[in-house]
Amino acid sequence: MNKMIYQHFSKNDSSFIDKGVEWIKKVEDSYSPFLTPFVNPHQEKILKVLASTNGISYMSSRQFLETEYVRVLLYPDYFEPKFSDFELSLQEIVYPNKFERLTHSKIIGTVLNQLGIDRKLFGDILVNEERAQIIINRQFTLLFQDGITKIARLPVRLEERDFTEKIDESKENKKMIQTIAAAGLGFFLYMILITYASVTAQEVASEKGTKIMEVVFSSIRASHYFYARMLALLLVILTHIGIYVVGGLAAILLFKDLPILAQSGILNHIGEAFSLNTLLFILVSLFMYVVLAAFLGSMVSRPEDSGKALSPLMILIIGGFFGVTALGAAGDNLILKIGSYIPFISTFFMPFRAINGYANGLEAWISLAITIAFAVTATVFIGRMYASLVLQTDDLGPWKTFKRALSYK
Repeated sequence: MNKMIYQHFSKNDSSFIDKGVEWIKKVEDSYSPFLTPFVNPHQEKILKVLASTNGISYMSSRQFLETEYVRVLLYPDYFEPKFSDFELSLQEIVYPNKFERLTHSKIIGTVLNQLGIDRKLFGDILVNEERAQIIINRQFTLLFQDGITKIARLPVRLEERDFTEKIDESKENKKMIQTIAAAGLGFFLYMILITYASVTAQEVASEKGTKIMEVVFSSIRASHYFYARMLALLLVILTHIGIYVVGGLAAILLFKDLPILAQSGILNHIGEAFSLNTLLFILVSLFMYVVLAAFLGSMVSRPEDSGKALSPLMILIIGGFFGVTALGAAGDNLILKIGSYIPFISTFFMPFRAINGYANGLEAWISLAITIAFAVTATVFIGRMYASLVLQTDDLGPWKTFKRALSYK
């Protein structure tokens, strides 16, 4: 055996390299295949190097079944491996999941510590919200089935399943990332809208205390000024968001090679979560909220009163955010579906449903069309009465100010 191989790995790997050398010698001496116990990805890499160095054929069970822990076949050229040659068994851990859920740590703690079963005899432990499974060495099926009867005070039993029933961890990871992405987007929108709704209302209200608006409206139509002002505020918000996006992309480029990101597919799942529809929905919704904030701010005569005028908008923002947080915990439901088509509330509801896969493409585009139609209608309507709202300096209260503006429109 080439001693140079040891130099490519750490001293901690020496004992496993010795074991690998022993297995390869068995293959060479008997001219028959040898099946290893379960090994982790690093040990799998060592075996691949050893096999290649010694001219022995190598195949991992991962070529048939995607798992973290694998069994490896070392064999002479004449042998043609099949999936059955890896002697794997998928065991479903059946337990009462109504009040408590099994976790990876609870299962492996029971198997290793309480039963004293060697880690080499079993591979991946798979769990989701309702089920749990363990992949084991088929030769030790009875040992596992007879030995594992209770996990964390829960009565359990092991039943063999076909590998077509294996829990798909990639789907589970995708679902988890979608949930996190939807929650993160909702919280981000909540903070942006709360901040800029207040800023917009205060700026519009502060204009009413000066005579400069009369000069401005003498040289430009009030509606044109309003549209330009709203567009400028939207661009400010997008610039703010853009800074976070650029920072996030820079972080991704910097840390993309980390094992937790590279192997889990997190970056791919995040990219899939945000569709063109979702991004357009966010853009239109931001503009819609800015327009309404400007409208409410124009109905008060003093900047310090803008907070009271903004109360209806704040209720919509807070209600939308906490509503989707509470309702979304139970999955897709009728209230979420209805709210997805109601302007303002749909800002939170539809992206949540779209990211989690609850809404199909047609539903998402219909909701976006409704939001665009409402935003355009509201912008034109408010723009036409903007001059009569801003030029009123009497402290009549929001409702009376609005009624007077309607009579002047």
